[in-house]
Amino acid sequence: MPPQKEKKKKKEDEGFPEINEQFQGLILADSFDSKFAPITKEAPRCLLPVINIPLIEYTLEWMASVGVLEIFIFCNSHHKMIKDYIDESRWSGRVKCIIFNSLSAGEALRHVYDLSIIKGDFLLVSGDLVSNMKIDQVLEAHKERRKKDKNAIMTTILKKAPPTHRTRSFQDDVMVAIDKSSGRLLYFDNDPKTRTFQVEMDIIKNHPEVTFRYDLLDCRIDICSPEVLSLFADNYDWEDLRKDFVIGILTSELLTDAIYTHVISGEYAARVKCLRTYEAVSMDVIHRWPYPFVPDNNFLSAGTSYTHRRNGRYIEKDVKLSGKCEIHSDTVIGEGSIIGDDTHIYSSVIGRRCKIGKNVVIKGSFIWDDAIIEDNVVIETSIVCNGARVLQKCNIQRGCVLSFNTSVGPGVNLPAHSKITTYEIPEGEEEDEIELKPINLGKYGNGKDWVSEFNKNNLLGVEYKISDEKEIDEEIKQEYDLIFHRGLVDALPSAGKDQENFEKEAHDIILNGITDDAAFENIAMELNALKFAYNESFANCCVMAVQTLLEHCSGKSGVALLTAVQSIMSKYSTNLIQKFFGPGEEEEETKIEVLWGFVEFCQEDKKEREEFKKLFPKLLQVFYDEDIVDEESILEWSKQAQKAEKKDEQFYKLALPFIDWLQQAEEESEEDDDEEEEDE
Repeated sequence: MPPQKEKKKKKEDEGFPEINEQFQGLILADSFDSKFAPITKEAPRCLLPVINIPLIEYTLEWMASVGVLEIFIFCNSHHKMIKDYIDESRWSGRVKCIIFNSLSAGEALRHVYDLSIIKGDFLLVSGDLVSNMKIDQVLEAHKERRKKDKNAIMTTILKKAPPTHRTRSFQDDVMVAIDKSSGRLLYFDNDPKTRTFQVEMDIIKNHPEVTFRYDLLDCRIDICSPEVLSLFADNYDWEDLRKDFVIGILTSELLTDAIYTHVISGEYAARVKCLRTYEAVSMDVIHRWPYPFVPDNNFLSAGTSYTHRRNGRYIEKDVKLSGKCEIHSDTVIGEGSIIGDDTHIYSSVIGRRCKIGKNVVIKGSFIWDDAIIEDNVVIETSIVCNGARVLQKCNIQRGCVLSFNTSVGPGVNLPAHSKITTYEIPEGEEEDEIELKPINLGKYGNGKDWVSEFNKNNLLGVEYKISDEKEIDEEIKQEYDLIFHRGLVDALPSAGKDQENFEKEAHDIILNGITDDAAFENIAMELNALKFAYNESFANCCVMAVQTLLEHCSGKSGVALLTAVQSIMSKYSTNLIQKFFGPGEEEEETKIEVLWGFVEFCQEDKKEREEFKKLFPKLLQVFYDEDIVDEESILEWSKQAQKAEKKDEQFYKLALPFIDWLQQAEEESEEDDDEEEEDE
């Protein structure tokens, strides 16, 4: 039996932070606004899919991960749908729904106060939150302040994000004044109509160092004492958490309560509060900003089976892709979906059981479960909800919303930013500033145009001008680098053109280095500089290195090709490839990406690639022998490949003899270890 490699010991689980049994969580599932209308006329915002996973799952999973054991969800609109979902989910028994008819957050919190269910400090968030931040240190600081000053009733968490940040809605215009030494909040304004601000002179006199900031995003993450609820009970006219409660505390001449802040940087937190931020947060999840809350970890929702491919592609099992379709970068495809011939999908999310016809182009869009897109359709930056149908030869222009079970076509050119719904305003009720207008939806169309005054400020696919010019705040760049170095992401947001440019330049650097027999450290240094210039991942650097080295061996076949690959991998594995494995857990993910990169290389439509395909299992052993991949990464890749589309699955079958050998060798090694222990 060949000698076995020494296995690396797995890191011990870091586990959850120390849990305070009195620390509870309260989620306000209702947004008390209509920013997602008309969709939210038929379903609650917290159950809308973000990368085919209900939004509430991100919020609940995060709260559980930071040590909150008892969670309450306050439900108002569509409360039955929310309760039914919780009761049928893995959260049943762990999460309690509070059902009460309220018109504002203030009414909701007064009802929670009346129930007397909050026993101590609690975490208050909205039901549209996606975050991966740790709160143990923030909670500890809050408790320490409370010991010294009982008036310290709240710590609100703010995220560093300039006014043009993609996760800020057009209604977010936060201006704050903070005591530099203590972090106490002194002034707060979030009114986008305000062009100037006035601060009382007493603030300046009483606080020697005051920081004024316009680069913070209010994520609505608050650590509260029970006094917050009693203050709402005492002030019956308070409705909004910020406009009434926060500003009321800050401007009152009678109240002595204090609110403190904690600014996060290098961690992720954002709300899906409008169509624009829905698009932004969805792309952030694809780019892995809120890691570990990413699709391929498959713990956010029961039954998911995502595998992560290069360039931000996530595909579930039982997906049927035509051999002629093209799935481009930053795309997600849910289980049971069918994609037809000559269809191109760019930076989009396709739900489960969707049927996409032939010659379809989908760009930057979100197609939810059970939608049908027929042949010769173009959809750009739009949302197509569950059960909606787009019939042949339709053009769905930028920013459209097709709500549940609507139908368009055939042959319809739907104007940009149209919102189509089958919802009917109940007889006897009125909707302020809302009209349902007839619109040409074609012969088999179903629905009306939802026209609202709010539409002009809540458009999908609309960006700040500064974003189009690619001007990025330097401090935000540094923050991204910080996240990257911590190993929280392995794919950073970049335009498709940037990806192509990186791959071309990386290929040239490595190929020229091989041809000129340049020093290993010089090749690595140039590649590393390119990585930072494009904000690229370790995984992509490794894949480019492996693919370029393989390409250098092209033109040979059989034993000659195998010998050439053995020679070049032996030379460059330690001195180049392994230098880009990345830190910690990222190393294993990088090795899996290298295997998929190898598969991708063999699939390229070039005659010489057939020779690599024939030798796939033997070349896989070369990778193993040279420590480019290891047993764990090969076995994990094999699990993914078994569930992959047919053109990928064939490589699993080719590698099966080598995989069987690995598993058999492992079993024999374990038996030998057991025998040694018995002898001792």
